[in-house]
Amino acid sequence: MLQDAAGGRLGVVNPVVDCESLLGVDLSHIAEDGGASVTSATETTHQGHLYCVVEGTLPASTQWQVMLPVRSWTQRYMQVGCGGLCGMIRMQVNAASGSQQVRGGEFVLGATDMGGGMDGKVFSHNPGRRKSFAYSAQHLTSLVSKTLMRMYYGQKPRYSYFNGCSDGGREGVMEAMRYPNDFHGILAGAPAMLFQFQNSLHHGWLAMSNNNGPMPELPPMMRGPPPGPESRGHGPPRRGPPHGRPASGPTAIVTASKLPLLHTAVVKTCDALDGLADGLLSDPRLCKFDPLDLLCDTKSAADEDRQCLTEAEVKTIRKFYDGPVDPVTGRHLTVGNAQFGSELAWESVFVPKGPNEPVMSAHIALAALRYLIFEPNPPETYSLNDLQFTEATVELLRARHPLLDATSPDLTAFKNAGGKLILWHGWSDEHISPRTTIAYHETLQKQMGGVEQVAEFERLYLLPGVQHCGRGEGMAAIDLVTPLLEWVEQGNAPHKIITSTDLDDDLPPWMPKPATPTVTRSRPVFPYPRLAKYTGTGDANDAANYIEGAPLYTDKTADWAGQSFFEPYVPRTE
Repeated sequence: MLQDAAGGRLGVVNPVVDCESLLGVDLSHIAEDGGASVTSATETTHQGHLYCVVEGTLPASTQWQVMLPVRSWTQRYMQVGCGGLCGMIRMQVNAASGSQQVRGGEFVLGATDMGGGMDGKVFSHNPGRRKSFAYSAQHLTSLVSKTLMRMYYGQKPRYSYFNGCSDGGREGVMEAMRYPNDFHGILAGAPAMLFQFQNSLHHGWLAMSNNNGPMPELPPMMRGPPPGPESRGHGPPRRGPPHGRPASGPTAIVTASKLPLLHTAVVKTCDALDGLADGLLSDPRLCKFDPLDLLCDTKSAADEDRQCLTEAEVKTIRKFYDGPVDPVTGRHLTVGNAQFGSELAWESVFVPKGPNEPVMSAHIALAALRYLIFEPNPPETYSLNDLQFTEATVELLRARHPLLDATSPDLTAFKNAGGKLILWHGWSDEHISPRTTIAYHETLQKQMGGVEQVAEFERLYLLPGVQHCGRGEGMAAIDLVTPLLEWVEQGNAPHKIITSTDLDDDLPPWMPKPATPTVTRSRPVFPYPRLAKYTGTGDANDAANYIEGAPLYTDKTADWAGQSFFEPYVPRTE
């Protein structure tokens, strides 16, 4: 059982041994094959705090890093997730804006590269690395970290937390499913929990929809060196494709130059549906915009600088919003698609800057399809042209669903252990649809006894205008770490959370410019499905002028071809 919550500030605990002595820690008991070890232990200053930084290995060439505060540890551990197909260690704590514990260097921090690699090739014919990425690396890293804490401080952490976004969000929910005693609290942002669909039918559809011909066998970013850093690093991940331009092949139908036009039209059409014209869609599901409204007339269609859309562009953008549909059964093949209001985030993800430039969706989809998704792996010559958008493909995704997906709604063991889970997602996420997270939240309530029972251990927050794991026009600065600590340690369940951003003069043209160059914009968010409602008086940029409002959209997730992937299942081990 996890420890009972206890109020009050936790005291600082100092090390009882030197940092270098951790080089001799025996980790052979951590993994079944004894393949865990320490490779280095040195003192390093990070963000103004002195840490004992320990690095080492796990089975399947998996790397880990643990940062132990030398003077500021308050008996808490936070393990951070790893995004994409990983392959690097980035000690980046998400959703922690304003957290005193994070800013004060009070956590022991741990992370792993999960044995992965962004081009996916490391998984080819390597079940050990696939296992490490799917679920084992995060669990083993937690065991390593707690062993090091016992040796360094003479005690284990009083509270342990996990904080991840994107695939890191999937990893967090996977921990709650498979290892319910590893963490007292889990913060899972934009979780790629439906991995099998996310990295096949979702990204594959977005990439294929925006081409006027067959895709090349290899997307440009998969020719030559692998994209992105393959070593330890810090800072935000890259948003666009890493390098390269195809020498030949199809050209994009929609390019980034049309996204401001499209976004402006969407917001002007749907902004006020939530009761406030502020440039943000509080719930994009209310929006019924049709890009046909921007169709060029015959005269303007020939103008390269036209502020309108061609017929081909209209059809393509409709595909983005609608998502893939089986041509025979008519069923949707994904639970969520590109959301209204997210248009500015599409650049370089599935809408290139120029017609001959690569997009990230093609790279992500093909890397996963070739080396992770299917059982067995397809031939090396597999291309996105081979991906069929049919229910038959959905059936092919089932084999590795219990290995890679983190969608079982049975979190009974985690709840019984006293665990707390906060899910969060930006409504303008360009990589992972927030409707996936909503569907999981709904299924949790259905499986585990209803709204009140699930509210005992889980919350979902949706952030209008916020893109993948942050950024965007919305208020992306949020502290969910402090509420999670208060819930776990003091029993105070989170409710209203204040979000904020700096709003400069880069506003849509129809909105009034601020009197000063920079305005701090703040707004509360409430547990889904409740919304922030403007009182009608006072500064609309001030969270103090909002109250909790009723949901404006009450429909549950509609039928789709993969909804059974959210039913309870026994996770597969390898």
